[in-house]
Order: sequence, then C-alpha cells, then structure tokens
Amino acid sequence: MNLRLNRKQLFIILALFAVCLAGAAGLYWFVLAPAKSGLAGQKAALKSEQQVLSSLQSKKQQSPELQLGNVVSLMRKIPAKPLAEQVLLQFRMAEALSGSRITETDAQQDSAGTSGS
Repeated sequence: MNLRLNRKQLFIILALFAVCLAGAAGLYWFVLAPAKSGLAGQKAALKSEQQVLSSLQSKKQQSPELQLGNVVSLMRKIPAKPLAEQVLLQFRMAEALSGSRITETDAQQDSAGTSGS
C-alpha cells in the first residue's frame, strides 16, 4: 500500500492537526486552569473555615454554659419586683434552653382603656 499525498491533502491534514492542537490548548486555558485555581481557592476557604470552627469550639469548651439551676438560684438571691423577676427568669430560661444570648429587648405597655361612649 503506497500512501502518497498531494500538497492539498497534506495541507488539510496539517491544518486539521493545528486546529485540534489549538482546541486542546484553549480547553486547557479556558476550562482546566480556572477550575484548578477555583479548587485552590475553595481549599483555602475550607481551611480558614475549619480554623474558625475549631476556635469557636475551643471557646465554647472554655466558657461554662449557663444552666437553668444556676439561673433560678441567682434569681432567689437578688430581690426584684415579682413580675419583673418572672420576665427576667423567662428570658434566662429561654437563653439557657436555646443556647443563645438575648442582648436587647423592647417593651411597650398596652393601654387597654375602654371609654364608654
């Protein structure tokens, strides 16, 4: 089998090879390289989030949690108005049960004055 190509066929084969090579290079530069850099960024973000998580966990272990029994015993020691004491006790119990902290509250008195007109 004798394979002889004329100039036109050889030029078409070389052009096709060059297009395939350019396509592979474009695929690398526009798809694979950004994916690799994105992966590196995600790994760095994961590492920083893990550091934050570990510091929060160690901070949680260092500070003892407020327990419901401690709140009740403290409320017995501090004299206060009965209704205010009950409201504060409910806030403290809500904090202890939910594991959160109430930093600000707003109270409004409802004037339920009915006028007989």
